[in-house]
Amino acid sequence: MSTTQETKVNPILKSLADAGSSPWLDLLRRSLVESGELARLIAEDSLKGMTSNPSIFEKAILDSDDYDGEFHYDGQPLESLQGLDSHGRVIYVGTFSRTVFPSLRVGYLVVPKQLVSPFTGAKWLNDQHSGVLEQQTLAEFITTGAYERHLRRLRRKNSARREALLQAIQEHLNGRVEVSGAGAGAHVALWLKVRGSESLILQRAAERGVGIYGMSQYFLAKPSRTGFLLGYSRLREAEIREGIRRLGEVL
Repeated sequence: MSTTQETKVNPILKSLADAGSSPWLDLLRRSLVESGELARLIAEDSLKGMTSNPSIFEKAILDSDDYDGEFHYDGQPLESLQGLDSHGRVIYVGTFSRTVFPSLRVGYLVVPKQLVSPFTGAKWLNDQHSGVLEQQTLAEFITTGAYERHLRRLRRKNSARREALLQAIQEHLNGRVEVSGAGAGAHVALWLKVRGSESLILQRAAERGVGIYGMSQYFLAKPSRTGFLLGYSRLREAEIREGIRRLGEVL
């Protein structure tokens, strides 16, 4: 006897498949192959308004904010949307504040050729300048290869911190939480598998000397489950393990 399993097709994904060809739709389809995160967003109907009217893509510009692209730990790094774009429709946004030091406050844009002049004018109207000394120092830091060496050291350190965090979660919180977002960046999301009061857990964690962030502040509406954001890039591995041990006592 043989059985077949019915496959549910998300209507948004179907609309992308049936919409024909355009620069934007082609970019989105390629991105679906490259990025599981984008596929998840589409599956959650975040792009429903645009896919219901595919012609909107013809004039759209996408802002691709790659704020933690330098820190990727699992598998090969995903190619940026700007790298996939062959039609000049993606603005790539980056910053040195996360990779050098926060007070540097130097970011950058990679814009399509036809937008260079408008963005230059907008920058001039906004503040007319950026710190020259900081930019010259940063430029030398990059061109001498020191920045790349610095990034490699940061990746090694953050990878060790991440590993300490995940091991501590496995040891002290095993079975009680679900971890997401551990593949890249400098923080993870921790979701409780049972109901819990976010405010009460935050209070008790603070009393134990553990600083974490409630996930509700990052949502427009109340999230369906209780979660917390845990950063690890500024902590030593021993501090991470001790913090998770204390958090385990709270939970």
